[in-house]
Amino acid sequence: VAAGERIMAPVVLDVSGFLKAGGRNEVALAAPEGFPASSVRLSASWYEPWSAAPRGDLGLDVRFSATEAAPGDAIRCDVAFRRPAYHGYGMAIAEVGLPPGAEADRASLAALAGKSGVQSFEVEPDRVVFYLWPREETTSFAFTFRPRFAMRARSAPSWAWDYYNPDARTAVAPAEFTVR
Repeated sequence: VAAGERIMAPVVLDVSGFLKAGGRNEVALAAPEGFPASSVRLSASWYEPWSAAPRGDLGLDVRFSATEAAPGDAIRCDVAFRRPAYHGYGMAIAEVGLPPGAEADRASLAALAGKSGVQSFEVEPDRVVFYLWPREETTSFAFTFRPRFAMRARSAPSWAWDYYNPDARTAVAPAEFTVR
């Protein structure tokens, strides 16, 4: 913006031509001395293939008893959370992705609370969030859900992370479901 010029609308600057693909980039904004203060909104998007999804010291396995079913069929979901550096402490969170329109069986979830390292859970429209207090290196549990209508779609991705260290996380790619 030229000195003395008034800004009447947002100034949009696409910096993608200055960024290096596949590498670390840094964007710095600086105003010339005497320039009035301004606010900045920075938006970023990128594609990361599932083969490059975060893999760290944590492990998460999510297995479905079936990925082809009829509406109303019960599908069992087996979950195994691993923390190899287990020392008997620390909460973890596991988000298990569900296909669109799936209804989690609350009775199977309620049976987990306080057992198998599952402290509590929350049912969200596209996932079940488990608050884990692992008692061993591997925490395993299972629950069921039922698809409510015919579809061909992918589940939400599944994630796990250490509650006190959210950078220690791992991901599981979405599963494809066919409900007829």
